[in-house]
Amino acid sequence: MRMGKQKRRMQSLQPEGEAHMIAQKRLRRFAMPPKSSRLLSEGMRCAAGVSNMREKEAAAWTISTSLDATVRRMPRRNYAKSNYPLYFTFAALAFYVVFVVGPSIVGLFYSFTDWTQYTLGAPAWNGLDNFKRIFNMSSLQASQYWISAVNTVFFAFYSTVLKTGIGFLLALALSEKTPGKMVHRTILFIPSILSMLIIGILFKSILHPSTGILNRFLGAIGLQSLQMQWLADFNIALPTVIAVDCWRGIGYIMVILLAGLTTIPSDYYEAANLDGASYWQKVRFVTVPLMMRTIGITLVLNLIYGLRVFEVIYVLTNGGPVDATSSLYTKVYWAIGQGEYGVSTALSSMLFVLMVAVGYFTVKWMTRGEAES
Repeated sequence: MRMGKQKRRMQSLQPEGEAHMIAQKRLRRFAMPPKSSRLLSEGMRCAAGVSNMREKEAAAWTISTSLDATVRRMPRRNYAKSNYPLYFTFAALAFYVVFVVGPSIVGLFYSFTDWTQYTLGAPAWNGLDNFKRIFNMSSLQASQYWISAVNTVFFAFYSTVLKTGIGFLLALALSEKTPGKMVHRTILFIPSILSMLIIGILFKSILHPSTGILNRFLGAIGLQSLQMQWLADFNIALPTVIAVDCWRGIGYIMVILLAGLTTIPSDYYEAANLDGASYWQKVRFVTVPLMMRTIGITLVLNLIYGLRVFEVIYVLTNGGPVDATSSLYTKVYWAIGQGEYGVSTALSSMLFVLMVAVGYFTVKWMTRGEAES
């Protein structure tokens, strides 16, 4: 009988391992601070070291009482408050869905219809007819689309190379400890926040063939041979527009690259100095490899902007002279103005697919070295 009572008493007590597990679960549930967790663990180890059954029971009772008191004093976790930042995304997400995703899906649908300004009622489904009109090289309209496509690719490539290259050199120069670097950063960044309308009016005045400041300056210093019709010459109109766009966007790219330069630890440069590396060797073997992610971001941003360019061309040349500076988005604008809504949405859909493909393959190409390593 005495052995049976002692056995039942032993079974009524929780083993130390099980008690410790339950205590830890309660700690996680009520988010008890680490200090309380350590005190409880020490108490459980002390209780495990007691050999006398009564003393062990008393220690376990003390630990349980302390835990209950601590839990009662602690506020319960409010899951609604802990997830409150998610609520702030609902308005922006709804705005994006209503004004971006929704119109994009509707535009994709209308690209397969015969929707024009003369359409009465719902537009009829015409399949791929709009895309056939775009790719039909025998028609004058399709040839104009392809000239605009070539101009768009030309603009995107050269503006990306120039803005990224010059922006990177400026970021390197202004990341050094030079006097007045904050003033220079500000001056270079200001054009990127100006309105494109203001920039267009400014450069139309500067580049005017007879009254423009540029041609007058060239004439004053005896370089009359370099005086040109910068925005009216078929051969140089597009390079001139690219130069104006680079003047506006270089400061923005420079700021992004400056932010990437600040993330490079100085230990790499100190190790390169110990190895006797020159400045350009440090740039080539330290800065550029560690800046590949940031450079990749700038490339994607510049390429997407170049493929959807519209404002700078519309303000400066309106696509002229004779489609020399027209882009795909200026053709979309003109198609809408002529009431050919189905063709314009087809062009927009093609541009969207092109931008997604260019962005994807650019990121994949920039990150293939990291994946291999």
